[in-house]
Amino acid sequence: MNEQAPANSQDSLLRYVGSGEIVRRPITWLFFAAAIVFFASLLAGLGYFSTSHGGLPGLSLDWLEEGEQLFGAGDYERAALEFAAAVAVSPANTDSQVNLGAAEYARGNREAAIMAFRAVLRIEPEHAEANYFLGVMYLQSNRIDDAITLMRRSVASDPDRVAAWSDLGVAYTRRGDFQSAADSYQRALEIDPNFVAARRNLEALRRRMQGAGR
Repeated sequence: MNEQAPANSQDSLLRYVGSGEIVRRPITWLFFAAAIVFFASLLAGLGYFSTSHGGLPGLSLDWLEEGEQLFGAGDYERAALEFAAAVAVSPANTDSQVNLGAAEYARGNREAAIMAFRAVLRIEPEHAEANYFLGVMYLQSNRIDDAITLMRRSVASDPDRVAAWSDLGVAYTRRGDFQSAADSYQRALEIDPNFVAARRNLEALRRRMQGAGR
């Protein structure tokens, strides 16, 4: 996309158009026709790339990078706008879609966040981050079975995703499946022994299980 016509050709084209020579000299019609063919071929090539790759090369990278910087600075509204622009240009770019979901969630737009994560999963059903983030949102909405399904997909795709294992333990606990919850917390601690949430939840669960066994 960054390729340009030779400078002399571009300058000549602009000069012909600006001076009116294009209507006076027949030879310029040939040049102008060649220029049209060149740019039409370029656009056709970009169109083919967009169709086969889900977006134009490089166009979304600046928006994605700018959005990440804004998100890191806590400016979630502007970050969401940048990510949305990146998605509009390259809708198959799952990084942009996930980041858009995260930014919308951070600014309190839950429905927009859910739509973004679902869009990722339509493209890549086993996407670890999208499954995890959507699972967390379902867990918060008390959609326990859906949350468990999504978090299990997340850890299946990324077995070392410690937060997903820990939150899967929370989901199992709420469903009353204490053994699966304990196993999930334990797996999180095997990955990261210092993961505080998993350790505290596992200790609380063990006390609960001991109390139930009396």
